[in-house]
Amino acid sequence: MAELHLDPGTLIRLIGRYQELRNRGGMGSMLYRVTPGQRIDALQIYATVCAAGAVPDGDQREFWLSHLRPVLAETREAAELLKEAFADIGKPETPPLKQRIAAASVATMTKLRRWPSASTLAAVGTALLLGAVILWLSLTAQSPQRQAASVDTTDASVPAGNGAQSALPDAGLKPRYERFLKLTLVAAARYGNEITPYALAAALCGAAPELGPPSYVLAEMMRVYPIDPANSIPHSALGAMALRHYAAVAAAQSAGASLTAFDDYIMDDWQISPDPAIDSAAWLRDFQIATNPLPPATLARETWPSWLRYLPLLVLLPGSVFAFWGNSNKRREAAAEALRRTRVAHATFRRAEAGAWGTSRILQSFAALPPLPSASQTARRLMRLREPLPGSRLDLPRSVRASLASAGDVVTVMRDGSRAVDIVVLVHRRHRHDHERARVLRLLDALSRSGVSLTAYDYAPDPRTLTATSRADALNPRGRLRTLDLRGLRELHGDSLLVIVSDGDELIDPFSQQAHPFLATELASWRRRMLLTPVPRGEWGEREFRLAAAFDAPIGRATMAGLGDLALGLAPDEVQSGPRRALDQAMRKAGLLDRIATWSLLAGTLLAPEETVPRPPSIERLGLSLLQDLAPPDPEQKALIEDLETWLGHGFFWLAACGVYPTLRVDLTLWLGARLHRYGHPANPIIFSEELFARLCLLPWLRVCHMPDWLRTATFNALSDREKKMLRDVIDELAAANAGESGEVRLGLQVWQADWRGQPLAPDNVMIAFKSDAAPWDRLRQEEATAASDAQRTWLMRGLGRLVLIAAWAGVAVWLMPAFGAAPLPNGAWWPVLGFGAATLAWFGTAFVVERIRLWRRKHAEAAADAAPPASAAPAFK
Repeated sequence: MAELHLDPGTLIRLIGRYQELRNRGGMGSMLYRVTPGQRIDALQIYATVCAAGAVPDGDQREFWLSHLRPVLAETREAAELLKEAFADIGKPETPPLKQRIAAASVATMTKLRRWPSASTLAAVGTALLLGAVILWLSLTAQSPQRQAASVDTTDASVPAGNGAQSALPDAGLKPRYERFLKLTLVAAARYGNEITPYALAAALCGAAPELGPPSYVLAEMMRVYPIDPANSIPHSALGAMALRHYAAVAAAQSAGASLTAFDDYIMDDWQISPDPAIDSAAWLRDFQIATNPLPPATLARETWPSWLRYLPLLVLLPGSVFAFWGNSNKRREAAAEALRRTRVAHATFRRAEAGAWGTSRILQSFAALPPLPSASQTARRLMRLREPLPGSRLDLPRSVRASLASAGDVVTVMRDGSRAVDIVVLVHRRHRHDHERARVLRLLDALSRSGVSLTAYDYAPDPRTLTATSRADALNPRGRLRTLDLRGLRELHGDSLLVIVSDGDELIDPFSQQAHPFLATELASWRRRMLLTPVPRGEWGEREFRLAAAFDAPIGRATMAGLGDLALGLAPDEVQSGPRRALDQAMRKAGLLDRIATWSLLAGTLLAPEETVPRPPSIERLGLSLLQDLAPPDPEQKALIEDLETWLGHGFFWLAACGVYPTLRVDLTLWLGARLHRYGHPANPIIFSEELFARLCLLPWLRVCHMPDWLRTATFNALSDREKKMLRDVIDELAAANAGESGEVRLGLQVWQADWRGQPLAPDNVMIAFKSDAAPWDRLRQEEATAASDAQRTWLMRGLGRLVLIAAWAGVAVWLMPAFGAAPLPNGAWWPVLGFGAATLAWFGTAFVVERIRLWRRKHAEAAADAAPPASAAPAFK
């Protein structure tokens, strides 16, 4: 491996390679990118070290790895990838040509979302074939005159008397005369020996462009040997002599010599060199004694091949593919239709495959959820949070006492006033369907309906980038967003109480494990603030303590009971709250561990009782590998499933049900929780509960809305037969779209059914399929065989009809093709063919554009219908 000497260009390539390795390694969406700040820090370190002159000679990998690892690598896995990037950057930058071609081909196939339709393939193939034929004809096909002109075009030199090469103008006149005489005789034979001087002049000028315009050559011909230019040259000795003189005129014009230099050749045919292909003397004798037109002479090298006119028949090859395209699709469709007719259909969901086709279907239902417990009690506690205001009414007793104390002066004292405080809540959002965000917004919506003045904002990736939100945003597609920063938040809600709802991962620097500085600086204008976290209190530790210290505010739980603790944590400064006193007392301790222990103990005794037990240790141990599609080892999978069953209890059935649909949706999760019963028994209560929903939202898959296939399979296989049967019935109810319409949460899922006449699907679309085992096997086989036979017959007749139309099209093209054996072709012989080809291409182009417009309109209409929010969805907050 060559030595590495880092320069700015190599550093940029190193960071790019490092980012590719992180992306390939399956890191989370927030970790696989190298941020702009990290890039700037790396360049600053490079510039500083180079300016100090501390760069060693030789291989610099270990030196730069030690300096750049703290800036670019957040985790141990990232550090290994950075080391691998340093190893890769020293390899040759340009791979071999074969490797580049293979890599480009693989990348192109990966990016290809679907194969083009059969009509598109046929249109493109026909256009390429026609273009190739026209180009080949224009480059290779030549008229007979041009081919004869290519025969011996070089002028042979005539040796002089002294043995030297002659430089006289008449040198090489004999080969030139022989050439034009042959051209003259071939042209006469092409016209059946009924050629006019006018046609002969045109033929000679076409074969030898150096002669100039045909009118000039014709004038010279008439001056030398005048006969009627519009009539055929007579078949006599006079006509044969005219042909000799006309050939001499053309040779003289080509050589720039006088006509007298060719007198000897004109009068003596025996001086012409013999040629087995064209015997000039014999042809001249035949010409002057001919009484009937001679048959056209055929010279293989001077004519176009006769098979060229049948080239349009090659379109039958791609036409056959187009005509019989869709055999398997039609048969599968027929078999699926037979299943639907003869079986009791059970619905299953799966991700679409690239290149699949289908028709859209919207699954709609409603989730009837029980009301939130203790919402009104929590609302009453929060509404007792008030702030003093100057009153507008006179306090008479206090005014009298103040007047007496002032020795006779009248003093008026107003009554003290107060007003309810406004609370602004900032909720961390990892995904549009982030379940934890939706759960918090649902709690806030219940408090807002009970009279609490609340305003909610989303933020991502940190509280300095805010987006206005409402309850409807948690369950429906987002409309037009309204974003602002902390300065705008201070202008709108400077007098409000600030509450941040987050687990704190985005508020902690991953390198130093310290809170970001903006928590203490940019949020200092809100004197009364608090942080709510969904993390169970049993998992609190150094991260939560550092957040509380940097935020200078108490921390509570993001539950309905934890929202009630806002009345305690946001108490006025003059009546310091218990959580604040706990933080102050912990900060007086000397050691970090003592501070954390004191703070955890005091905060736990002051806040509401904890109901959620800590998450299983396997979730923390596996970390980011839980979100990867690459399955962990079987022992770790088994331990994870066992921990989830123990931690969730009957809620494990709910988690497995969420994995039936390929993508996690908040509305679907709530709908399943309202339909499923505990342990799959209909007599048990429904599985939904606020405490269990809060546990589910703590799982990483419901935060990023992605459950890998290996986890979906493992959770479903862990269910009992009764749970699987209930889950199948619930999915059938969803697919039948006949669920009850009571409740608040609307469900609208766009799924696709396989249909070769539908639209192309992307790999992330969801398809619905039907399975059954209720029909008798013999009847099912008979129905499938009948449907397949009918589909094959329909496919065959349709393909034959298409092939007949394509063959008729090719036959018309062959009929319009000119006869190549009669070359040179007259002017306009190609116009019918070119017009027919242009009309065909225009028809294919018009059909393609119309089809694209039709598909675009259908997609646009379906997207607009799917994105339209329900009429009953109203903002929950002001």
